[in-house]
Amino acid sequence: MSFHLPSFVLGAFIACVSTVWYFNQSTAENVLVEKSSNLNTDFGDPTENELVDAKDESQAESIQKLIDSGQFQKAISLALQAQDDLGIEGSKLLLTAQMGAASSQIDKAMNLLDAGEVESASKDIERVFRAYPAEALSESRSRVSSKLYDAVRPIPASELRLNKDLYRVLALVEPDNTTFQEKHQRYAKLLKQQQEARKAEQIAVKKRQLAKATASMRKKEDKLEKITWYYDKRSPRYTSSRSAMFLYFGKRKDGPPWLRLRLQYTAGDWLFVRDADIFVDGRKYQPFWGEFERDHGSGDIWEWIDLSPSSTHLQMIRDIIDSKEATIRFRGDQYHSDKVISAGDKAALNQVLVAFNALGGAKHY
Repeated sequence: MSFHLPSFVLGAFIACVSTVWYFNQSTAENVLVEKSSNLNTDFGDPTENELVDAKDESQAESIQKLIDSGQFQKAISLALQAQDDLGIEGSKLLLTAQMGAASSQIDKAMNLLDAGEVESASKDIERVFRAYPAEALSESRSRVSSKLYDAVRPIPASELRLNKDLYRVLALVEPDNTTFQEKHQRYAKLLKQQQEARKAEQIAVKKRQLAKATASMRKKEDKLEKITWYYDKRSPRYTSSRSAMFLYFGKRKDGPPWLRLRLQYTAGDWLFVRDADIFVDGRKYQPFWGEFERDHGSGDIWEWIDLSPSSTHLQMIRDIIDSKEATIRFRGDQYHSDKVISAGDKAALNQVLVAFNALGGAKHY
C-alpha cells in the first residue's frame, strides 16, 4: 500500500527548507564581510592624517639637511614652499636658513674689508641687510658695524660721495645709531652743494666759451621763426657779393644748433653751374651738391646751393682748413670757372665750426 502526502503539505515543506538554506547562506556571507572589514582596519593603508604627518616630517628633514650642508638658498626656497604645511616649525626652519645665508654672505664682505676693498664690501653688506628680515641679521649687526666703521674712519672728509655711501650703509646696519644717520645726511648735503657748484661753474665756462666763439660772428635774427643765424664776419653778406664757400648755423633758444653749407658763384655772365669739384692740396673731392638755384640783377648773375652738410662735406671742409692750397672748380654746361679759397675763408670756416661746437653742436655731427 502506497502513502501519498497531500500536495499542499509537500509545498509547505519545500518552502520551509528553502528559507533555512537562504538564511544560512546570508549569515555566512555577512560573517565573511565582517572579517574582511576587520582585516582592513587592522592592517590596511595609513589614514589621511598619518600621510600628512609623514609628508611634513619628510619636508622638515629635507630642509634641515640643506641647512646642515650649507645650502641655505635651497633651504630658504623649500621652506617658503612648505611654510603653510609646516606651520611654526616651518617658520623656524626658514629663519634658520635665512640666518645662515646672511652670515655666509657677510663673511665674504668681511674678507673684502680685510683686503681693503671698502667700497665693494659696503655694497655687499647693503644688499644683505636689504634682502633679509631683521631677525635673521640680529647676530651680525654688531660685528658688521664695528668693522665697517673702523674702515670708514680713515677715509678723508673730502671724499664726500664715498663717505655719504658708507655712512648710509652704517645707518642701515645700525638704524638706532643717530650719529651714522646724521653723518650720512651731512655728507649728502655737502655732496649736493659741491655738485651744484660744479654745475654752475660749467654753465659759466660755457657762457665764456660762447662769448669768445661768437665775438667775431655776425648775427641775424628771425623773430617770426625765433631763430638766430650765426655767420663769420668774413663770409659774404649777400649772394651777389662774391664767389665763395662758407658755413653758418642757426639756433633756437632751447634747442641745439644746426649747421648749413653754402656754395655760390657770382659773375657778369651765366655759367649755369651744375656741379663743383674741390681740389685740396692735389686731392680731388666730388661731393654731392644737388641742383643750383639762379638769379640776376644790375648786370650780374649769381648761382648757389644751400644745404645741410653731410659727413663727406665736413671731412672735406676740415681738410680745406688744414690745407696749403684749396680751389673750387664750378662746372657749367660748357665751361668751368676756378675760385681759390683764401686764408680768410679758411679761417672763417674754422671759426664757424668752433662756435657751432661751443653751442653744443658737436654731438649732432
